[in-house]
Amino acid sequence: MRILLVSNMYPSRQRPEYGVFVARMADALRARGHDLDTVVLHAGDRGPIATPRAYAGLTRQARAAVARHRPDVVYAHFLVPTGLVAIATGIPYVITAHGADVRNVRKSPVVAALTKPVLRRAASVIC
Repeated sequence: MRILLVSNMYPSRQRPEYGVFVARMADALRARGHDLDTVVLHAGDRGPIATPRAYAGLTRQARAAVARHRPDVVYAHFLVPTGLVAIATGIPYVITAHGADVRNVRKSPVVAALTKPVLRRAASVIC
């Protein structure tokens, strides 16, 4: 299966521990014979301008990866905003919800509203 993995956490040279669980999942999928491409954000500066810009870039990269590799499915980590990136690809997606996702839904009505279409449109949800 051709899979596009989308995540806002992934190890880098600067932060090798950041999102290591996602990298391990990617390695396990490859070991099972899947053709896996990744579009990820690494740890970096965040703020009211940098964060939206980073996710806009992630969305552009995900759409470009879909055009290049034509995946069968997008596998996204975190409901918002990464789930919104998955929706923007137009490809069926599976999403993993993490503990922070649940906390964020409870804390923010905006995040709660954005989470609903992500869950509704997902082919499958992993918790």
